Amino acid sequence: MLFQKNYSKQRHYKLKNKETLKQIYHLQYDSFAFKSGLINWYNSLLDKTPDELDENDIAKMLRQNILPALAVQKAIEMIEINLMVGYLYDGELLLVLSNLIGSDYFSPLQLLKLKNIINNFDDNMLNVAAMSDEEKKLFLATMKFIMNN
Repeated sequence: MLFQKNYSKQRHYKLKNKETLKQIYHLQYDSFAFKSGLINWYNSLLDKTPDELDENDIAKMLRQNILPALAVQKAIEMIEINLMVGYLYDGELLLVLSNLIGSDYFSPLQLLKLKNIINNFDDNMLNVAAMSDEEKKLFLATMKFIMNN
């Protein structure tokens, strides 16, 4: 536990210094000759600090398996503020994150935290959300899946 606390302080120190992902993780820009939208996004991602990552970045990082441990941590932080957070659709991060349950990047402690967030979610929020009936069903099914793991 002491190591974990010290590690956390080190990570906080790095964030305060505004080091980019490229600097923190010693990554290189993708220099592939064909510059697709994904490659351009990846290269721009490297110039961001962890605090500058948004829900679009996190969802893509999770889908593309880019710095998955960081992406899971940041997704949970965002979900803690708004369980229905998403870029393409409401609840996107929760759905993408649920696909990583059981992986090496998703700790039992993180799963417990996510379950606590879901337990505290007010289902009435779904009535005011701009979600279709199908999106609501998917969102509820995702929450149920997480709670049953």
